[in-house]
Formats: sequence, C-alpha cells, structure tokens
Amino acid sequence: MSGDASTVHDTEAPVAPGTGLVRVESARIANLRGLTDCTVALEPGLTLLIGRNSSGKSRILRALALSFGTTASADDFTVGSEAEPTVDVVLAPASKGAQEFDSRVSSIFGQHVQLTSADGAERIAWRTTVRRSAEGWGGRIDTRFLRWDVPTTSWRLPEHAAAPDRIQRNIVVADLVETGRDLAAELSRPGSAVRRVLSDLDVPQQQRQPLEDALKDLGSRIVDQSNTLDAVRTRLQQLQQTVGSIGSPDVHALPGRLEELVRLVEIGLDTGNGGLPMRLHGSGARSLSSLQIQSVLYDRRIGKDGGAVPTHALTLLEEPESHLHPQACLELGALLLSIPGQMVASTHSPHLVSTVATSSLRLVRQVNGRTVVRDLNPVQAAAGTPTALRLDVSVVEWEKIKRLVERPFGEILFAHGIVIGDGASERAFIPYLLSHAFGAGSAGICVVDPNGMTNAKPPIKYAEAADIPCIVFLDGDSQGRKDEKSLPDYASVACCK
Repeated sequence: MSGDASTVHDTEAPVAPGTGLVRVESARIANLRGLTDCTVALEPGLTLLIGRNSSGKSRILRALALSFGTTASADDFTVGSEAEPTVDVVLAPASKGAQEFDSRVSSIFGQHVQLTSADGAERIAWRTTVRRSAEGWGGRIDTRFLRWDVPTTSWRLPEHAAAPDRIQRNIVVADLVETGRDLAAELSRPGSAVRRVLSDLDVPQQQRQPLEDALKDLGSRIVDQSNTLDAVRTRLQQLQQTVGSIGSPDVHALPGRLEELVRLVEIGLDTGNGGLPMRLHGSGARSLSSLQIQSVLYDRRIGKDGGAVPTHALTLLEEPESHLHPQACLELGALLLSIPGQMVASTHSPHLVSTVATSSLRLVRQVNGRTVVRDLNPVQAAAGTPTALRLDVSVVEWEKIKRLVERPFGEILFAHGIVIGDGASERAFIPYLLSHAFGAGSAGICVVDPNGMTNAKPPIKYAEAADIPCIVFLDGDSQGRKDEKSLPDYASVACCK
C-alpha cells in the first residue's frame, strides 16, 4: 500500500484544478427508481451513456450524484417496492494503469484502502443508501465504507461499517447538470454555478478602492445627465424635507461595491450584428455557454478550502446536444473532453457518438426487465473471452463499422434492430418494406449498406453482442448463396431476387 520514495515524490506534484488523485472507476446501482441491479464502468475522462428513452441513462447520473452529495428525495425509491436504493461506488488511482494510491490519499483513508487483487491493486469503495425519512415524505442519505471480500471477490458491507468523514467525502465533488441548463437563467438565479463563480470577483486588494471610486464617479455622472433619475432624486429629497425621518435619500445608477456587481453582470454574444445579451439568444447558445462555464467553476471554486488532497471533479451531464445544430454536435466531444476531471454524459446524438473514442461509449439497454450497461471498449482478438458486460468486438471490427458501413455510426448504436442490404436497390426498397410492415415501430430499425458482404460481419457481430435482431438481405444468385455460407450462424438471412 505504499510505493518507493521516488514514486511518492512524483505523485505529490501539483495537479490541475478539477483533476484529483482519484477517479470514479465504477458504480453498482440497486433499487433506484426502477433500476433493480445495474453496474457501469467509467472511463477516466469521458463516458457517454447511449440508449433509447427510459433505458436508465438519467437514473445512472442521478445515482452517481447521490453518492457524492446530492440530496435524496422520495422519487428515488422504486414505486411498489420497500427495498432501499443503494449505490456502491469504487474509487481508483487517477491514472488508469496505476495500482497504488498517492500517499496523501492513503493517509486520509487509512484502513479503508483495500487490496482487490494479488498484484496489489488498491481501491476504495463506499455504499450510499437512501433511507425513508421518519415522516415518510422524503429520503435521507446514509454512506458507509465497503470492504473487499477475497473469497467472493466482491465488495461487502461489514457490520458496524464506518461512515466517510467530510474530508474523505470531499475527495470527489459531483455536479449534476440537467437538460434545463440556461446561462441566461443561471445568471439571475441565486446559488447557480455561474453565480457561485461570480460571488468572488478575485480583484486584488490594492485595485479595489480605485475601481469603486470610479464606479461612484460614473454613477453620479449618469444621474446628473439623466433627467428622469435627477427628477426621482429631487422628489425623494423633498420627501425628506417634509417627513424628515426616513433618512437622507439618493439615487445610485451603479453599485458602489464590487460585490454588488454580481447582480448586474451580463454576458453577451456578437454574431456579426452587434453584441446581444445572452437572454436574447436561442436555447442552443445559452445551453452551450452554460457548459463552458463549468470549466470556470472547477478552476475558480474547487479545492479553495485548502484540503491536503486535490478535489476530483465529476460532471454528470444530461444530453449535452440539447438545442444544438448537428454541426455543433460534431465539435461537442472536444468541449466535453476539455472540462476538467471526469465527465459522464447521457446522449441521443448520433453525431456526438461518432466523434468520440469507442472506448468512451456505454450502451444502456433493457433486457428482460433489467437495465444492462454494455462496455464498448474494443477487445483484441487474442485477448480471450471478454467480461460479461463487454461486447466482443475488436478494434479492427469497430473501425470497419465506422468506415465501411454506409450509414452513420451513431444510428447503428441507437438502433433496436439492424437490417443489412448490400446494394442500391436494397438500400432504397427495404426502408419502405419495413415501414409498411411495422408502421411507427420501424423508426428504430437501421438499414445499412456495408459496401460488400465481406464488411457485413462486424455489424452482424455487434448486433449479436448487443442482443438486438439482425437480418441480412442477399441476392438469390450464386454469389448471394456463397455470401450466405460465409456469414455467422446467428445472422438471419433472407435471399431475394
């Protein structure tokens, strides 16, 4: 549990704001808003949850938020069930390949750092339980450390388990950013992320008085030049002369203290016709600007309390593509990766998923009433049997799906059925056939042209691994029969012509 001196010295170097010495490696969720038992593995940087509506993506984000400080509510319980929601989170060293924690982390967590493998892999885990409040109207959070059980190779809740203290809990800070994000609204709402950033203007002390004197002078000049404001001031002065006990009145066009400027700060965007306040721009611009402010929040606020261990930022983001133009979605991946710490986001954008690494994607599906999260990390052909939650698709096969299939990669990932038709005729005819046969149900069926049946195997393999139907249309000639024999046994084949 302790490295050599050189290792400790190297890991104690300063880190960037928002980037801590740990990362959230995984979460297991049970009995939360209908999620009976669901496990998700997270990437050190960006993790994108993809899947159909109501598959469980938002509930996974909610579970992670509960684990790191969000207040529980009565909505977190599963309707019709008395079981209490639980979320088990596992923390790992910040670097994906690292085995041991930084010495500062070990000193804070002590015996709660657990060895989880024979080669010395260290992990920390705790369980967050949502308990019903005494009056029955809400929920309360109870968090306890877990212990690694070697015989069962799993995390267990020991008897009389200790609760993480404030310092231990603050090693990760999570911020849940929902689809209603709007920078214009956040500027005017007390307690919002941007208002928390602006609460400390961080002006050097020696510059404060000159700036406040300039504000006072400019405010007086505005009142003097404004007939309306001057009339208001005159009337109030007359009231003082008549009543005499209300205090000496005055009119201030600008605040006299820098902190009061927070209420007046306005962000504008110039699209070529002059700057416009944020509130006058569309939902897409306001949403995207709100995301950009997230980086400033981590840079200016996280870790300011002077803790010994840098705080790790975990951003939980619902549908970052909301209100955005498709072309903007193509650039969205770079923005998400630029935000410090870890980012876990849900998305329905086929444009966004096509621009990020396949290893960042997690396919969330309902299988026999259970939410299953499948890991899309590519596996090498020689890597052996993958884990139960990993799709057995190699790097080369993923690349073929992306490059050689004449259909956007994102559409395939969001499909609940795949039909493969090689050729222009099939590509034109099959969608009409599906629409006639299934009506509105055909919307989730993706028709692809692999540009040759030699390229059809990767999407067929993906469909089988993701447990979605796949049908292949082939010509009934000799070449079609030959192609049919080369396809995997689990592909359904319909020969035509």
